[in-house]
Amino acid sequence: MNMGRFVTLYSQGLAWAGSVVLLGVLVADRRWLGQTPELVVLFGAAVALRGMAIPLSKYSYLTQTALVGLLGSLLVGVPATSLAIAAAVVAADSVWQRKPLRVAWINLGREVIALVAAYGVYATVLHWLDITAPELTIDLLPAFAGYALAYFVFSRLLFYFSLIIRAKLEPGERMMIIRYEVIGYAATVLATTVLVAAVVSWSIGAWVIVGLVVTFLGLLLKQMVEEAISAEELNKIHAMEAVITANISLEDSFRRIERLAHRLVDWGDFRIYRLHDGDDAGAPLRAGARGPRRAVGRHDRAPPAGGDERGNGGHR
Repeated sequence: MNMGRFVTLYSQGLAWAGSVVLLGVLVADRRWLGQTPELVVLFGAAVALRGMAIPLSKYSYLTQTALVGLLGSLLVGVPATSLAIAAAVVAADSVWQRKPLRVAWINLGREVIALVAAYGVYATVLHWLDITAPELTIDLLPAFAGYALAYFVFSRLLFYFSLIIRAKLEPGERMMIIRYEVIGYAATVLATTVLVAAVVSWSIGAWVIVGLVVTFLGLLLKQMVEEAISAEELNKIHAMEAVITANISLEDSFRRIERLAHRLVDWGDFRIYRLHDGDDAGAPLRAGARGPRRAVGRHDRAPPAGGDERGNGGHR
């Protein structure tokens, strides 16, 4: 089985498994049937938080969907929260972000699996602490810490698994993603703690005030993170300009192009063709160079043809 087939099966497995888990949760616990107002609020919040995603790279982005997952599961319950997140993922990804429905379905499955699996860790810790009827007090701190950590680990592993096995992330890019993922999730946990405390301790009027303050701080953090990421990308551009203007060999330049191509596309072979002086514009291009036989691309690459191929370039 090649890597492309494995990634396809993995994505389909996430979509189907998440759908089955969601259906099972809704059938097993039907409290969500009487929680229409809560469902509407959770759905609206999840659509807004997921729609305002922050891109980190070609393959990764930051969202605050976990805020709805943590807050909703603690205050409303897992069934209503899972249903709201599932509907919000489809709406935000397909309508707001204009992604294919298949991609939205895969993201739905991943979010539902991460939420239910992490809540299972939370329930297990409660069982170990011998807490049968949990109330939102300081006694739940160990369980909540385990829940928050499990949610982060499960959701991020499911999200980045296919990128990790395909080696799509450079070391520097991995560190940048980890840094901003940790910052974003720390803000998620802090906002969840504040909002849960407000709902438990104060009246509805205070909920609104706290919610507005948290929203303002969240938008401010989003702006700061976006500017920080833009600054890092600009630094990379300047560094690449310095490399290009440096006295490096043509072979090193080709290797850099090949490494960049592997990050951006699912390519099979890297070949460079050249048109010799005096050839017609419609003459076939001759093979000039090709990428080395590395652990990327196809392993059964045939030698490049000498003069019977036209250069449609780059990757094939």
